[in-house]
Amino acid sequence: MGESLFVRAYCYYELVNLFGDVPLYTTSLGTGDLKLQRSPKADVYAQIEKDLKDSATKLETIPVNREGRINKWATYALLARVTLFQEKWADAKTYSNKVITEGPYALEADFLNIWNVNNHNGVESILEAQSSSVQDKSLGSMLPTLSGARGEDKKNFPSNDVADVLDGWGWCMPTSDLENAYLSENDVIRRRSTITKWGEAAYGDEVLNPTHKFSLNDNKSGRICRKYYIPVATRRSLDKKDGHLPLNIPLIRLAEMYLTRAEASYHTGGDALADINIIRARVKLDPKTGISGPTLLRQIYKERRLELAFEGLRLYDIRREKDPTTGRPVIESLMGPNGTFVKYNLSSTDPYETTNLREPQDKGINFNPAKNLLWPIPQLEIDLSGGLITQNPGY
Repeated sequence: MGESLFVRAYCYYELVNLFGDVPLYTTSLGTGDLKLQRSPKADVYAQIEKDLKDSATKLETIPVNREGRINKWATYALLARVTLFQEKWADAKTYSNKVITEGPYALEADFLNIWNVNNHNGVESILEAQSSSVQDKSLGSMLPTLSGARGEDKKNFPSNDVADVLDGWGWCMPTSDLENAYLSENDVIRRRSTITKWGEAAYGDEVLNPTHKFSLNDNKSGRICRKYYIPVATRRSLDKKDGHLPLNIPLIRLAEMYLTRAEASYHTGGDALADINIIRARVKLDPKTGISGPTLLRQIYKERRLELAFEGLRLYDIRREKDPTTGRPVIESLMGPNGTFVKYNLSSTDPYETTNLREPQDKGINFNPAKNLLWPIPQLEIDLSGGLITQNPGY
């Protein structure tokens, strides 16, 4: 029951961030109960918090022989996240601090090890989506295939062996704008652990993949996500390479709790700098000193981007984070005809992105804050409700 309550809370957390007001129900429905209207976002969040608090009373503190299962600390960690998203700063600080100071977790000494295919449920991981190397059961992850390089060729590997090839789909590639964010901090470890550029050695797999190359015609940015990379030695052990790959995907980890506590501390008068410097120290970056006010808040936002890239939080973050200059959601300063991200791409000289125009350079130029902060409600849901479920504005 504790695990089920957590799962319901997690699902509603995703739904409310993607669609806003959604139908809320907490009992099993019959066929005569399906015509539900949308419930206010505040009510949905209240139910999320209630479910997580109830879940915490039913789950063990430290699981025994239940590796990878939801435990009490996961409920506190998700409470920290959802209260942060609601700007309940004191609560976010309380829950994140509880996980940091009382939980059994520690930061991985090596940042790259967080996504190591041989380090499932490591010391930093609070909750991971589990995978398996038993491939005939289709229990592995699709993300390494979805975000893997398209157009790998055996001749690009020292072995010249097709067993070393793991051809991906080339979706959701890192941008040069993200790479520049790492470069601006001289953040070598997190950059190389997050991004592999065409022709660059795969970080941590330099011997077997010293010059990772793939089809530039099919990978617009000329970069792939290193976090979801499957090392060559593991590739050789696979019976099938059909997308079901043995890489766990971290959903919540301890570093996020430090960054949550930092942001909450900024708003409640705590030591936000100390927490971001703990995160920076892990990747051998000098501490930030002497910054405060809007500069500090922007640095907290930046550390979240650099630390948590490709972990499912960036879109939610830029929708909820407030630009300290305008007070508006950060996404409004990035997207649209005057957005800094759009303007950067239109004037970019990146040799990979600007020579592959099969995808447009002006993505995001049509962003409309009155519409695009939420996704459209699927028409099928509106139809099944007999029109009781209404569409989001602008769609």
